[in-house]
Amino acid sequence: MTTDITREQLLARQPHDYLRDGLSTAAGTLRPELAGIPAFAVATQLDEAMASPQEVALTLEMLKQVLGVSQGDGSPAGDRFLAASRDALDHVARLLSKVNNIVLDGWLEDCAPFVKTEADIQAFIALFQTVLQQYTALQAVKPPVDGA
Repeated sequence: MTTDITREQLLARQPHDYLRDGLSTAAGTLRPELAGIPAFAVATQLDEAMASPQEVALTLEMLKQVLGVSQGDGSPAGDRFLAASRDALDHVARLLSKVNNIVLDGWLEDCAPFVKTEADIQAFIALFQTVLQQYTALQAVKPPVDGA
């Protein structure tokens, strides 16, 4: 039997709720359960905050680029992730000429303490990709704003 989850419950989910057991498995991949309700909760939160799909996608791509440049610099994974997140958000804000979406910005910051290893960085990228896929699907089924 499945339990229904309300929009309010999805909006209330925070990284400390679903990341307390970490991001990655012993094999170094994304914990499978994070690709379900937790990812959809983030997508729902981005929807509630009216994040543009372009901003979400561009932030993911910029994060991957910045992390790729900083790979092997000797920094601890958590520090590297936090710095890369800040850099990615700064680049996106400049590219789009707007302030970062507060929920997207907050999610990256709130997830940073859970990134402890290089495997966690890769797992987070996989999680973010799943969030983007679910967010894109959610946007595709929304009725038009004008009601048509």
